[in-house]
Amino acid sequence: MSNHEPVSSGAEAPAAVKGLLFIVCFAVFVAGVWAFGEGVSQESPWFFTAGLLATGLAFLLPMHARQD
Repeated sequence: MSNHEPVSSGAEAPAAVKGLLFIVCFAVFVAGVWAFGEGVSQESPWFFTAGLLATGLAFLLPMHARQD
């Protein structure tokens, strides 16, 4: 069992910043899914890998931003 509680810095990001982060992450996610599809249809490991990294980044950015 862990008694770890999240540490809050006290400063909450403005709503506009949160909205912009959502839009950017959603665009990166959609581009990653497109790259997945291109990688499969063209049998290109580079597009597929780029799609994998982009979708992972789209999930990583908001998690990292929340920790700050």
